[in-house]
Amino acid sequence: MKKILSITHILCFISYCAFCQNVGIGISTPTRAKLEVNGVAGAGATNAIFGGDATGISLQRNWPTIGFNQYRDIVSPGSQGRYMANGFAAIQYFDPTTGAMAFDMFPGGTANLFTPAAKRAITILASGNVGIRTGGSNTASLYVIKGTNFDGTAIFGGTQYGSYFNYSNTEDTYIRPGKDGAKVIINDVLNGKITLGVGTGRIGINESFPITSLQLNGALAMNAAHITISNTNYLINVGDRSYIVVAKATPDATFANISNGIVRGQVLIIESDLSNGSSGFQVFDGNNLRLSGDPVLLRLKGLDTLMLIWNGTYWLQVSHAENFD
Repeated sequence: MKKILSITHILCFISYCAFCQNVGIGISTPTRAKLEVNGVAGAGATNAIFGGDATGISLQRNWPTIGFNQYRDIVSPGSQGRYMANGFAAIQYFDPTTGAMAFDMFPGGTANLFTPAAKRAITILASGNVGIRTGGSNTASLYVIKGTNFDGTAIFGGTQYGSYFNYSNTEDTYIRPGKDGAKVIINDVLNGKITLGVGTGRIGINESFPITSLQLNGALAMNAAHITISNTNYLINVGDRSYIVVAKATPDATFANISNGIVRGQVLIIESDLSNGSSGFQVFDGNNLRLSGDPVLLRLKGLDTLMLIWNGTYWLQVSHAENFD
């Protein structure tokens, strides 16, 4: 038997505009859309449900919300609606008072029972800043909170390896290339600077638990050179080197000058080649070199070393080791 609606029922729920062909439900003059729905069922906030015979979606008012397998028929403290069908649920909503949009996730539940407190997945602030597992930050474009996951706050995976942030309970951070043979490149910009271990932070090189500000476990390979001085007043070009071995090709009177350093604090070790024997070669106090004590010149014999540091104006002697037998 067909159910026949009266004209009164139709006019109460659906308004039809003969000229614009707009349809209104709960509104007599729909002018803002082809289909305009005003009002909700009962005391809740749900304007419409689509696919409610299964895990469908709902449209809700006030804080405009799309419910996925969720609807809100009443507003109850601590509740974000009910499950539409058995299974997991989620909502995407917009807060018109702050301009923030959020995505909340619900665990599995039972049809028509209340959803529990949600887990925040993503927040997008009015500024465009994004928060993951948090409400977002007013000062950071992306703000990610570590959950209970062991693998950390974020993983950036490569072909073989990933970089982990706040990994495990100790919240260590691993930055590494994505596969064997790849490189980690830091600060490849002109005049860029790197600051490490600010304050009481410690830096370990090949050392997991440094006990000093900078701890190196292994050999330090410095930019080095092996040169031969061939004439008197030969200029040794230092550049960015920290270790230079000097041989000579002229008689005993050969002496050398040293070019300026390139940065204050640069350390330079000069070693006399073993082939120089007891005659060695000489460096003179003066110009940009300041030797300790009174010597006007210093002769470096085979295997002798001279350590200097550049103070921005002069090379200052740190030590002199006589290693020639």
